[in-house]
Amino acid sequence: MRFAKNIYQGLSKVSLVTLVVALLGSILLVAARQPDDSFQRNKPEGLIQLAQDVDLALLAKLKKEGKPLFSSNCAPCHGEQAEGGDGPKLVGNDYLVSLGAVVVQIMKGDYEHGMPAFEDSFNDREIAAVATFIRNSWNNEYGIVTPERVARFRGL
Repeated sequence: MRFAKNIYQGLSKVSLVTLVVALLGSILLVAARQPDDSFQRNKPEGLIQLAQDVDLALLAKLKKEGKPLFSSNCAPCHGEQAEGGDGPKLVGNDYLVSLGAVVVQIMKGDYEHGMPAFEDSFNDREIAAVATFIRNSWNNEYGIVTPERVARFRGL
């Protein structure tokens, strides 16, 4: 009986030591996983947010530049509020989701439907501005069109 009591006490001490070591190890792991502020600032997510902020600033600038271009060149057919007329309405127009289709439409026009081509009269920045304006006005939220993206469509 004494032998069984010693084994039980021995196991209890080993179990207690194992439990304490496991508990301390868990506390150390949790403490080690707490983020350091300097680490958080340098994470890729921070860089992504910075890029998104830059894109939002460029989007706002291109929209501002695109509005007068739209008013003087596009509104006579599409309407000042893009409600349509001789040209199709642009409000809620799912066609605008395709950046490439919009850019090519502005550049090449549509002779059969009376839309002039702006490829020779607008530079890449102006096409980007008009495309960004129509893709992000009147509750449309289809994103930015950069001049660099427009340049890729030149000569197609």
